[in-house]
Formats: sequence, C-alpha cells, structure tokens
Amino acid sequence: VPDKENMRAVSLQLSEDGVQSKLVYTDDAPFLSARSGHVLIDVKACGLSPLNVKTLSAVQESQDGLPVGFEVSGMVKEVGPDVTSFQVGESVTGLLPLSSECSGCADECEISVFAIAVILYNILHSE
Repeated sequence: VPDKENMRAVSLQLSEDGVQSKLVYTDDAPFLSARSGHVLIDVKACGLSPLNVKTLSAVQESQDGLPVGFEVSGMVKEVGPDVTSFQVGESVTGLLPLSSECSGCADECEISVFAIAVILYNILHSE
C-alpha cells in the first residue's frame, strides 16, 4: 500500500535500440491533482494491450517511464476547478491519449472530461 505522498504505477521502459521493452512497477509515483477541464480517477481497472506497447515503442523518443494502460475505469476522486459535468463518487470509464503524462495502470490518473463517460446500469469495473 502506498504512503500518503506516493502511489503505485506501472510504466514502460524501452531499451536504447527501441526493440525491447519491459513494464516497470514503482510505488513512489507522486499523487496527482485535477487541473482545469480534468478529473482525477481512483482507478479500479485498466486495459493493457500489446498494441499499446508497440505503438508507444514506435512513436516515443524517450526510453524511461512511458505511461501505459490507456483504457481506464474507476471512481471520480476529484474534479478540476471548472468541472461541472462530473461529480466525486461517480463511476466512469475513459481513454487516455497517447500523449498522457500519467499511466492508467496506477492508483489514480488524471483525464480530460472530454475523454470519459459515466458508467450506467451498475456495470462493475471488472466487466
């Protein structure tokens, strides 16, 4: 369990030649805050696909700490200062952009309100 200042997260580390990659776990990623136009999600599930890894390997120049897990679902933990379309406690699902600075495979992630939707009909996050 992470401490109060840090959270768990998974990122992608590429080799120098960009051919090999590995997922790296950390328990000292900084917690986030919701910026304007964004919400902070307490992540309950995320999708991790070989296609995501291949795409990141092809388009990113950096080798360290690339975010992974772009399909996320969870509970809204915090809303940005101007956000009125979502409320804390709502179940949501969404897609993080490839340019996201945060990993969906983390305790929490920040996402634009234009990239999420409320989960209706009591669907479980694991479904």
